[in-house]
Amino acid sequence: MHRSPLIGITADRSSYSLDPKDEVIARYCRVVSEAGGLPVILPFVGNFSEYADRLDGWLIAGGDDIDPAEYGEQPVPEVEIISPIRFHFEKSFWPHFLPTGKPILGICYGCQFINVLSGGKLVQHLTDHRVEPKGPLPHALNLNPESMVAQACGGAQFEADSSHHQAIETLGEGLRVAGHAMDGTIEAIESANGRWLLGVQWHPERTPESPHTQALLRAFVEEAARSRK
Repeated sequence: MHRSPLIGITADRSSYSLDPKDEVIARYCRVVSEAGGLPVILPFVGNFSEYADRLDGWLIAGGDDIDPAEYGEQPVPEVEIISPIRFHFEKSFWPHFLPTGKPILGICYGCQFINVLSGGKLVQHLTDHRVEPKGPLPHALNLNPESMVAQACGGAQFEADSSHHQAIETLGEGLRVAGHAMDGTIEAIESANGRWLLGVQWHPERTPESPHTQALLRAFVEEAARSRK
């Protein structure tokens, strides 16, 4: 019997609201499901090794800011630190899931998380990559045509919805830059060793009708299916 790849999603608890006006977590689940995956929202408890064994892929959803202490800095006033419960779960899960070689897709905060957990640093505050407060700002992307991100998205230049006030400053170990916004801000990173580990600063889940969103999530789910074999 066909089994859809099981995709674990970590997201802010506020994203679990049942209010129909708050569809944040539903957006992530929907794009994973439409790409052929079976989305599951991970609670911030449980056996890390068992999660790593059973899941076929991990999607790290958007969220608030990583505590700058994680990369040796004091926070500026604009920083809104993410729930410690979520961050500590993801930080503890990272060394269990990463060695499996299964695909990881980080979106916005998730991209920054990948960078910081790899030893990188962040720009703590930008003023021109979202509409305050926390609203989407469409802008053009310029990806490296040879990058895994561009190949997964099915194109190197397109417009996407951005909503972040932080960005990558110092790249983490084992990563490479895969794309920029037109102002030079890093908008995509990936593993430098060829494994399927991608981070994007934009929000593909906000534009489910985009062929680039559909291609990216499909590539993620297909890689998750291959990793199970």
